[in-house]
Amino acid sequence: MELELLANRSQETCFLQYFCDNSDEKRNNAAAVLRGLILQILLQRNLFHHILPSFAIQEKALFNSSSFEALWRIFQNMIFEPLLGTIICVLDGIDECDETSIELLLRGFAALLRSNRTPACHLKLILLSRDFPEVIPCILSGFPRIRLEPDAKTEINVDINHFVDVKIE
Repeated sequence: MELELLANRSQETCFLQYFCDNSDEKRNNAAAVLRGLILQILLQRNLFHHILPSFAIQEKALFNSSSFEALWRIFQNMIFEPLLGTIICVLDGIDECDETSIELLLRGFAALLRSNRTPACHLKLILLSRDFPEVIPCILSGFPRIRLEPDAKTEINVDINHFVDVKIE
């Protein structure tokens, strides 16, 4: 992906991506998304000091599916870290998560992007999703959106195949 390549060339940019999958219980909930994003931050930057206090208290429970609030606090603290610079975050298939998770994530990101602290974190968020369940277009209504026409299936498939080919190479 060109965006990822450009971000990786820059020391001031952190690139995060997560692909939700409704057929995998380890990839279809809010806690799983946050775990994946936090792990990528930890691998790109040495920010373990953000996770260690919570881990000391909760240990393995910090990483189960009911730990959204603790993981959200860690994620939020990490993205305000000046060391990260610009953060480009791509979340694909958010509609494949359970509805409660979708709402938690979208409301969290919406509040974060609307907050007056946002300029300090330089978060660029790209969500790829269908408009179902209804909570998705409802929460995202105040943000810029590009809607792909469902009737353009052939063109969309060509783009998807191109994307897959580039990722495989």
